[in-house]
Amino acid sequence: MPSKSVAVIGAGPAGLVAAKTLLRVPGQAFDVTVFERKSRVGGMWAVEVGEDGGIVNPEMPTNLSRFTVSFGDLDWRAVHLPSLPMFPRAWQVGRYLKTYTDRYIPSESIKLGSTVKSVEMVGEAESARYRVQWSRTACEEKHSGEDYEEAVFDHLIVASGFFSKPRPSSGKNPPSKLIHSSQFRHVSQILPQAHPDGNIVVFGGGMSGGEAAANIAFQISDSKHSPQSELDLSGCKLFHVVPRPFYPLPTHLPVNPALDADLVNPAPTFVPLDLTMFDLSRRPEGHIKPSNGLTPPERAEKSHSYLRSISGWREHELPRALIHTDQQKKSPSVVAISDTYSGFVLSTDIQTLAGRVVDVSSDEQGKTKITITGGVEGETTTIDSVVAIVDAAGFEPHGALDWMSDGIKSKLEYDSTSNRLPVLLHHHSVDNELLPTLGFVGFYEGPYWGVMEMQARYLARKWSAQSGVNVAQNFESEHERLRNLRQAIALRASDVPQYVMSDYPGLIEGFAQELGITRDDLGGCKRRGPPTAARYSTDEDDRRQSQDVCREIDQVLDSAESSRKFVSAAAFRALQGHWRVRRQLHSFLAGFPSGTFEGTADFLPRRPTDLEAAAEYLYVEDGTLTTEAGLTLRANKRYAYRYSEAADLISAWFVKEDGKSVDYLFNEIQFRARPKGHSGGWLAKGSSHLCEPDMYETDYEFKFRGAALDSFDIKYVVKGPRKDYISTTTFQR
Repeated sequence: MPSKSVAVIGAGPAGLVAAKTLLRVPGQAFDVTVFERKSRVGGMWAVEVGEDGGIVNPEMPTNLSRFTVSFGDLDWRAVHLPSLPMFPRAWQVGRYLKTYTDRYIPSESIKLGSTVKSVEMVGEAESARYRVQWSRTACEEKHSGEDYEEAVFDHLIVASGFFSKPRPSSGKNPPSKLIHSSQFRHVSQILPQAHPDGNIVVFGGGMSGGEAAANIAFQISDSKHSPQSELDLSGCKLFHVVPRPFYPLPTHLPVNPALDADLVNPAPTFVPLDLTMFDLSRRPEGHIKPSNGLTPPERAEKSHSYLRSISGWREHELPRALIHTDQQKKSPSVVAISDTYSGFVLSTDIQTLAGRVVDVSSDEQGKTKITITGGVEGETTTIDSVVAIVDAAGFEPHGALDWMSDGIKSKLEYDSTSNRLPVLLHHHSVDNELLPTLGFVGFYEGPYWGVMEMQARYLARKWSAQSGVNVAQNFESEHERLRNLRQAIALRASDVPQYVMSDYPGLIEGFAQELGITRDDLGGCKRRGPPTAARYSTDEDDRRQSQDVCREIDQVLDSAESSRKFVSAAAFRALQGHWRVRRQLHSFLAGFPSGTFEGTADFLPRRPTDLEAAAEYLYVEDGTLTTEAGLTLRANKRYAYRYSEAADLISAWFVKEDGKSVDYLFNEIQFRARPKGHSGGWLAKGSSHLCEPDMYETDYEFKFRGAALDSFDIKYVVKGPRKDYISTTTFQR
């Protein structure tokens, strides 16, 4: 079989998995050339610690676990990293892709520093070849003709990324500093130096808006409560303007939030969110098929019901902008993934407003004001004294197709006004019947890595001497469906989902059935766990790597069910924010008063002050102690709380006299199995603490409602030469 030449445009995840897949097709030789304008592979993930990072911050964590952000035959544990979190940082993803490239793709197949300038069809569309012209430089400037090189290829794969560049910000020359969320790194870069106090506004809902608002709120909190802070942001107030309500979800979610239809489970099992949201056991019996495109009301209502149960939010705790009306519950749900957003909302550090920004202007004093319309009841709202604006309106894909000729775009029905469906692609955004030698990998909103791998396999099978693909699809009806979907998007129809191809289990299972790939069953259970890429390995893959990943997923699910794994992470996150506190002190010594303390407590997020900690709070408590004799005393205390992902452990620490710096360990909180017959929340034991000459024995109970903490209790039994008392404290929202 003669070799076929393939040009792959882009060396991000999509381009790399496409190249690797084609290079390993049995019975068909593909001569693959990958064009990448940057000096290294990785696409948007080609970042290192300390770099600006382009459109992603190198320290940004993934919003899905490493089991989903991976390909089928490279175990994350094979990547040389100093530590391996469940949700890797962007720079760690870049290292993963570099390892993948070194292992599977010859260096001569990748042209780094090569910017594709144009691609044109050669011959008739049905059997077209493609003339690719490129410049051997990463510079975006126009070059003279002799700087170009060109070659003709039998096939072309577009893998240049859907989120190619930030969507242009609305408005012109706003009085305040305006920055796109992808460029935001620190509050200091957007605040005016002369008068930094004022209102910061983030507009745009969903993933980008939620992440940006939570990031800014965290930096403001850190500036107030960290001993390391050199920036005073206490005069800043944060507003988040959202066009419709959404669900802020943390990275760890309950598998079993309810015991039955009417009874909340106060001690659910927790796993990383994708391990439960994509769990195959949640799908109906029979073949799993993708359900993408427009969302009918009955499916939307089921989604809302599920998200309410796992988030655990009560409507009276929410700002009006995040409360769904009955009508909105019939439209597709929107989510944002953040461990801190909901806590900042509960403590009003983020003030969420409903509507859309319609005007940015200056008032009579020269200060910026923003006008919002379309609030909860259609009202118009104005935010004055705005000092900075972060635009989280998302990205647009058109820059990824700048090099494509008008002839190719015409066949694909390219629409320059459509940011969500710029070209019409069949078979889950892989190809178009009018151009059978052209393929796309990862060119859709929010592409999943496992789906990208399946798209690459589909194209490899289609273009090779293999037996073909088992696809039964009416292309005319599919084309009409895509046209209708594009029109619905343009009209902002109520049944348009957040992402039009978001059904990850359906997509990967659909491809597997068409390609004849058998899923690896975890622990002998066909429907257990998520459909990660490693579960769909083929003879062309390194099955040892795939099997290692499957075993680890199986172990993670087992440990979550049997040994309380991830409960510490879920509990620590849910502590954030403001609590009402009631404490009963019962003393057995005459000289030590018994009484009742009532007050408030705040778990205030800040940067970890220890390298081993993944997250940290400053705990501030204030209130009044009323003794049994009727005396009232003002009382307050401070601690630091830390969470270590490596040890899966929460610890409490005393703080120094400055009220912020960590001093020495108070105790470590170890979750334990619930006694037989116990129907309450998760129980934990504090390590015995010797505070000379006194000994503290500590017990905890954490009662969950979905991913939220409904309440928690702490009981101290303290004994010493001058102390003999029991302290029982209840924390409630």
